[in-house]
Amino acid sequence: MNNYTKELFESIKQNTAWDVARLGKFTGSRLGDLFTQPKTKTAQEAGEWSKTAETYILSKVMEIVTGQSQDGASSAAIDHGNEWEETALLELQKAIGSPDEKTHLRPGFKLFNEYSGASPDAFMQLNDTKIGVEIKCPYNPINHYHHCKIQSEADLKAINSDYYWQVQMNMLTYELGAWIFASFDPRQPEHRRLHWTICYAVPEDMQLAIDVMEKAKHYRDQILNEWMFNNKNK
Repeated sequence: MNNYTKELFESIKQNTAWDVARLGKFTGSRLGDLFTQPKTKTAQEAGEWSKTAETYILSKVMEIVTGQSQDGASSAAIDHGNEWEETALLELQKAIGSPDEKTHLRPGFKLFNEYSGASPDAFMQLNDTKIGVEIKCPYNPINHYHHCKIQSEADLKAINSDYYWQVQMNMLTYELGAWIFASFDPRQPEHRRLHWTICYAVPEDMQLAIDVMEKAKHYRDQILNEWMFNNKNK
């Protein structure tokens, strides 16, 4: 077996292990779904879940029931991101001067608690300090343009709240106070291909994340119990 084949098998095995670990868990990449608001004021005031949040919670229920991931969607945008992610990470490593021995790409999924967790794109070293990385390779170049406006965690929240919550969840899970958000588009002029900025932890929002995930966990378990143990056809 040559080295390429070995690496391919190891990658498949690792990805399968991550998929199993994530089953039924709320993840950083989808945390923003839990913060979406219902369309009506009445539903908002009643504290109801939005359709987006409810669908996400239901997907976690069905992962537990079926033992299969519900996040297996594919699209041109996803394929583009997967194709360019490693190149983007290596460009970022070069840009911030992170030594090879301090650079760890795709470290895998880590639990924050029994029902939630996060999977960073990388860990690197910046100014002798360990820092996490969330990098995007947008299929739509307009998104990269907007990402290049981001200079802080407040900007990230205003421009793409889903990515903001993902970064905050990463920091919460790994107990780090800073995280790099980066965007890479190989189709741009060289000086515009890579943009990165440091985002810092926001403790108040981290607590909101903990609270909304706990609420979602209770709702997940309620649906699961009703589905598994209440058979009205009997």
